[in-house]
Amino acid sequence: MKFNFAGKTVKGVRSENQDNFTVFLAKNKTYLVAAIADGMGGYQGGKLASEVTINFIERDFKDLDLKYKTDNDIFNLMIKEIRLIQLKLIQLIQEKNAPFNMGTTINFNLIFNKKIYTLNIGDTRSTFYFRKRLKDISEDHNLATLAKKDINFRKYLKYTNYLTSALGPKRESKLDIFITNIEKKGILIIASDGIHNFVKAKELLRILKQDNSLTKKVERIISKAIKNQSNDNMTCVLVEYGV
Repeated sequence: MKFNFAGKTVKGVRSENQDNFTVFLAKNKTYLVAAIADGMGGYQGGKLASEVTINFIERDFKDLDLKYKTDNDIFNLMIKEIRLIQLKLIQLIQEKNAPFNMGTTINFNLIFNKKIYTLNIGDTRSTFYFRKRLKDISEDHNLATLAKKDINFRKYLKYTNYLTSALGPKRESKLDIFITNIEKKGILIIASDGIHNFVKAKELLRILKQDNSLTKKVERIISKAIKNQSNDNMTCVLVEYGV
């Protein structure tokens, strides 16, 4: 498979950027990894939690041999990594007095053998663009999603951004996994909520359809979120793939 990719994070109006991301091609060039971790705002240690998460993924996924791995094998590797990260965060509390309530989202994608493997905790979102259409891959873990499914949660709509799942030493983690089959050429979009809560689908489509580099597309997506008064850190990763 052929890959082209770009990513960027900006602090926005917040005092600190608690988002972290990575996007890289494996050493053997057979697969690509892309992930965004959005540290939980309003809690101490969000930046540390997202940094640890991304650093672990970069360290452990740069040089894997996936040639004979099944779908379950690949997901088991990704899930094992999340457990290792959680253990590291617990260790930081015990040995370094890190904040016990720290947490982060993680949207972790691996593209290999004409498939996108996605692991998601929290409300960082992955979407793919194919044949001039957008389709969400992951589902946000927040009260807004619950309110859509259960009328009993609608009274909490003013807290729509409240996370129902996060990665952290003292956090309840709901972990979702998804497989997306790739047909020909497309773009994987990963965005923190500072982007996807403020850039409408039609605005995102308009940018993706333009004949610009991926770097320029990322910059325009972030600029659109700023123009639409995003009140959070903003991180976007685009991966263009071809079969």
